[in-house]
Amino acid sequence: MRRFLLPPGALRGRRVIFEGKDAHYIERVLRLRRGEEIVAFDGEGAEYTATIGILSPRRVEAIVTAVSRPPPTRTFRLALAQSFLKGRDFEAAVRQCAEVGLSDLYPLAAARCVGELRSWEKKEERINAIVADACRQSGQSVLPAVHPPLSWNNLLALASEFSLRLLPWEGEKERSLKAALTATGDAAPPAGILAAVGPEGGFTSEEVSLARAAGFLPVRISPSILRAATAGPAVLAMIGYHFQA
Repeated sequence: MRRFLLPPGALRGRRVIFEGKDAHYIERVLRLRRGEEIVAFDGEGAEYTATIGILSPRRVEAIVTAVSRPPPTRTFRLALAQSFLKGRDFEAAVRQCAEVGLSDLYPLAAARCVGELRSWEKKEERINAIVADACRQSGQSVLPAVHPPLSWNNLLALASEFSLRLLPWEGEKERSLKAALTATGDAAPPAGILAAVGPEGGFTSEEVSLARAAGFLPVRISPSILRAATAGPAVLAMIGYHFQA
C-alpha cells in the first residue's frame, strides 16, 4: 500500500486531501485509481488508511477508513551529529540514516569539513524533504527532528543530554563499537545515544581530546576505514541491531 506524508492541513475530518505536486504525483506518476487504498502518516506517529474517492492531477481526496499508531521503530533516542560532506554525500548519508531509524539529526561543522553548508536556510527544506521521503519509503511514522547546525563547542555542550556518547574514529584501535554497546548491559538500551561522525578528513586530535573530556567514547566500527558518507548509516544500523528485540 502506497504511503504519503500528510501536508499541513491535509487532514480535514474524515477526508485526506492532496493538492498541487502531491496530487500530480499520485494521479500522473503513480497512476493510482479511485477505490485504491493509501496510507497517510502525519510524521508524529499516526497513520490513516484511506480510500481514494476524487482523483485529478490537481486534487486528490481520500476517505479515512482506519486510524492506527504503529509501535515506534526505536524505543530510545538515537541521534547523529553528522559532519558536513562534499557534494551530495551529506544528503546521501542523511537519507540512509533516516531509513535505519534516526531520531535526531544534528549537522556538524567539524574542523576539517570541506563541504560545509554555508547557506543552511536554503538547504534545510531539501534535507527535511529527504528525511520525509526516507521515512515514507522505510515505513516509519515518526519523522526525525532536523536541528540547526552545530559548532564543535555546541556539540560538546549538547552531549550531556545523552547517556551514551560515541565517537567513531579511525584512530581508535582498542575499543570496538560492540564492546561499547555491550558495556551498557543487556536489560535495556540507554535512554539516549548520540554518535558523532567526522568529515572526509576525519576528526583532529584536539577534537578527539575535547570529545573524550565531554564523555564521548572513541570506537572503531570496522577493520577497514569507511567513507565519511558510509560511517553514519553503518553506526546507526549496528546500534539498532544490537538493541533490537
